Amino acid sequence: MPHLRLEYTANVPQKVDFDALFSELHHTLADVGGATLGNCKGRAFRLDDYFVADGQTNVAFVHLDVRVLEGRSDEWKQTVGAALMNVLKARYAPSGVGPAVQLTLEIQDIHKPAYFKG
Repeated sequence: MPHLRLEYTANVPQKVDFDALFSELHHTLADVGGATLGNCKGRAFRLDDYFVADGQTNVAFVHLDVRVLEGRSDEWKQTVGAALMNVLKARYAPSGVGPAVQLTLEIQDIHKPAYFKG
């Protein structure tokens, strides 16, 4: 815990080193959010099938879902969310070539009784 799921459209112009990205995201969660580094799990999914607005091809998107066990305050979520967004902004900084990239992030609670770990 926490779980990170990054989805990105195939037309994102920036080439990202996902090992480096997730390392930075995990360290941010540990340093800013107090997460145990060894419990952070990240995965990325390239979306070849997607539709933005009216089918525009000049817009790409990257969305990060962060799932944590319930109990974190809204202040914690705001602080951690802003820090994680800064990482995404740095990694997906506009290159000046290709479609515009929309970055979004959502922190969601995992209901403790519904989470199992072996």
